[in-house]
Order: sequence, then C-alpha cells, then structure tokens
Amino acid sequence: VEKALVKNAHNIKARGLKVLLLRRLGRTQEALAYAKENLRLDPFDFVSGNEWVLLHGEDGQARSRLNVLMRDFQENYLMSAADYAEAGAWEEAEALLACCTKEYPMLYYYRAYYRYRGIGGVDAEVTELLKKAEQCAPDYCFPNKPGDIEVLRFAIDQGCGAKAAYYLGCLFYDRLQWQEAAALWETSAKADPGFAAVHINQALVCYNKRKDGERAREELELAFSLNPKDARMFLELDQLYRKLGVSFEQRLAGYEAHRDLIESRDDLYIEYITLVNLTGDHRKALDCMLGHHFHPWEGGEGKITTQYTQALLALARQELARGEAGKAESLLRQALVYPENLGEGKLEGTKDNHIYYYLGLALRAQGEEKEAKACFLKAAEGTDEPAGAMFYNDQPADMILYQGLAREKLGETGAARSRFYRLIDYGEQHLEDRVKIEYFAVSLPDFLIFDTDYTRQNQAHCWYLLALGNLGLGKTSKAREYLERASRLEPSHMMCRIYQEILSEDLNLKGERVK
Repeated sequence: VEKALVKNAHNIKARGLKVLLLRRLGRTQEALAYAKENLRLDPFDFVSGNEWVLLHGEDGQARSRLNVLMRDFQENYLMSAADYAEAGAWEEAEALLACCTKEYPMLYYYRAYYRYRGIGGVDAEVTELLKKAEQCAPDYCFPNKPGDIEVLRFAIDQGCGAKAAYYLGCLFYDRLQWQEAAALWETSAKADPGFAAVHINQALVCYNKRKDGERAREELELAFSLNPKDARMFLELDQLYRKLGVSFEQRLAGYEAHRDLIESRDDLYIEYITLVNLTGDHRKALDCMLGHHFHPWEGGEGKITTQYTQALLALARQELARGEAGKAESLLRQALVYPENLGEGKLEGTKDNHIYYYLGLALRAQGEEKEAKACFLKAAEGTDEPAGAMFYNDQPADMILYQGLAREKLGETGAARSRFYRLIDYGEQHLEDRVKIEYFAVSLPDFLIFDTDYTRQNQAHCWYLLALGNLGLGKTSKAREYLERASRLEPSHMMCRIYQEILSEDLNLKGERVK
C-alpha cells in the first residue's frame, strides 16, 4: 500500500485500503486522520467514507450522510464493496451492501457470496440471501463486470438455476460467447419455464445464431403467451413474423386481436397503420393517423409520413378511376402538407414526385393543362441515380419512375426512357452484390432485433427496381414477374405490395383505363 501511495499520492483505492489496515491494527487516531485527509481529497471515496463511519462506531448521522452521498444507488455500493473484497475484507464488503435499500438481484448475490467467503461455507443466511436474489424482479439487471461471473457461478452451484443462470447468460452473450449463453439460458428455462425473458433470449439465439426461424417463433410465442400485456414483446414477435414471411393479413389479424396494446407505442401503432394500408383499407389507415399524435424517434423518420402519403395517393387513384378528378385533386393537395399531429415535417430534398405526377393527371383530366404541366415539371425533378434501400433519407427508387412518367407527359420520351433504363441497369448490375452493413451506420429504417440478410434484401431491391423500370416501359407482364420474385425473397416488401395493388387497379400508371 505504501509503495502505491508513494507512486501516486492520489491513488484513492490504495488510500482507502490503508485506512482499513490502520483500523484493523487498532491505530484508530492514525486511521481517522488518514480517512479525513482522503475525504478532503475526494468526498466520494466511499471506502474511506465507510471507514469513517466504522471508526465512529456506526454513528447514525455519519451513516446517513454516507448513504446520501451514495444515493442508495446499487452500483455505488457494489463497486465499493468490491474494493473491500479485493483486500479480503469479506465482512466489511457484505455489511456495506446491506446498507443499500434497493431490491436488486446482484446486491443479494454478492452479499451471499461475500458471506460465504467470510465464514468459509454456506449457512442459513447465505441460502436466504440467494433465495431473495432469485425472487427479485429481473428488470434492468444486466451484470457486465468480470467479477460478476464468479459470483453468479457460485449462485448457480447453490441451486439458483433460474435467474442466476439467466443473468450470467446475458453477460456471456454480451461478450459474444453465445454458445455459453445459450446453455445457461437452457438451464434457466428448465428451472423456471414461466420466465418470459429467457424465452425471448432463446428466440434471439435460435434466429440470429442457429438460423432456426421456427424454433425462434416457438420460443417468442411462448414468451408472449406468458406476458401478453407486454407491448414491446408483441412488437418483437411481429418483427419475427415479418422476417419469417408471415402475410400482411395474418399479421394484421394479430394486431386486431391486441388492440389494447397497439396504441401504447408509436412504433407499434405505425406498424399497425402500415398493415392496414397494405391490406387495402386506406380510409381506415388515414383515420387512424389523423386521430393520433405521433412522436418521432431516430431511425423512425419518415415512417408515418410515408403511410400518410401512400393512403392519400391510393384514395386519389380510386377517385381518378371513378372519373372524380376534382376529389382526387383535393386528396393529393392534402398529401402535400403534413398535419401537425404526425410530429415531423418533410425531409430535406423531398421532391414528392409521385404526388405531383398524380396531381398533374387529376388537373389534366379537368382541363387545367397549364397547372397540369407545372405539376409534371415538379414531378420530373430530382436525381435519376438509383441507390440501395438502406437509410431512411435515401431517395425512394420509385421517384425515378415518376420522373420518367412525368417526362413522358411533357413529351420528353427519350428522357423518360433513360430513367426507366437506369432503374433496370442498376437492378441488373447489382443483383449479385454481397452486402453488409457499414460499421458506423446509424438511423437505419428497420427495428433491428433479429439479424437481416442484407444480401438477400439487396436482391429483392434489385428485382423491385427491374419491375419499376419495366412498369415505366409499359411491360406489365415482366413487371409482375419481377415484383413476384422480390416478394418471394422479402415477403414483407412494402413497395412490392403497393405496386402489385396498382397493377390490379382499373387505371394504370399512365392514367389510362386498363382494357
């Protein structure tokens, strides 16, 4: 200790240990003086603070002042007790943890372990402390320190197979040792089959590591059945269904069966609205959006506004097909302005090519040729370079399709066809790309719980672009084929469903009635 202090006069851990040793040697006055000096240097030296209390015979006021400084925060107690434990001061370590009033699992596990080390065995009090640790709520308990491993292994050896094994599994999974984690979670699930959280973790291992989607589904469905009021768990289950290719209609039925959950989270409610839109009930989707106040989050930008415009576009197309161009115009103008309750405005660079294109069709149908031309000119704006579907602020690929369609309406056939062929060229050139996420990528548009096969996603995107290009060229049979290929690779591909719906309508993309 003296060598450490000579080397670094402000080595707080060594200074606290010196006070402990002086007290144990009975050199009380030296210990008091040294503890006072330590606390002058660092009032948050909790070991010296605890020694000050012990040197004053557990004075109530001194203990209260120390507890105020430690904020009854379990990690402050655990870290300070660990300093004692490193010095072999098991009794002091356990006694300090007992001063924290939090009902936190690791406090009890550590108290049991320190007592075991101090007395050299397991007694009734050790057993009772371990029992309390297992009975604590597991919420927000995530062991992450190397020292936690020995403590939790001790607890498991004493029969704490349910929660201690679960916590240790979380620690190993975080350290990329998923096989060790999976074995521990199996132990936990056998010890307590009704513990929902461990089944969630097993689902992650099954899907992300073992590539066993059906087993992941069984585990997550079991977890949700054990806790059917957990909105996050429902969202995770739905995202797994999405990965496994469950149909939009089946997923929507699940949402309708749990209406009490879906409005509790914006991400969940937006997913519900998306499914309502994709299954064709655009008026209901719009009513849901207008009746709810949304709060944007990083990565979720543009999700609700996309559904807003898609619902209004679909309704406008229906009106155009009925010959109600005036009603279509009204809906399209509504789509250009986001209501305040959506919680976000237009992203920088948004061109709204699709809205202006259909607005041009609606105005031309009413004989407003000058205004229609102005709309087609706006619809023709923007970059004509396709990109991968990765980030929320990437230009949607179909904006290039609408640029081409608008240029056709302006009589610029060559410029129009060049855009359609750009979509086709990109799809053909990048179809076999191997894709992985960039290390520093942020604000991804999807809820990343289960791993995504980005190469497969890219292939679906390329088939989708090939479909768009052929749609522009009027080759609807090929477009249908490519949309089907994209949908087989990625059954939850939202834009494929939208263009499949458009292909089934009475009015085609060029505003011509289908024969």
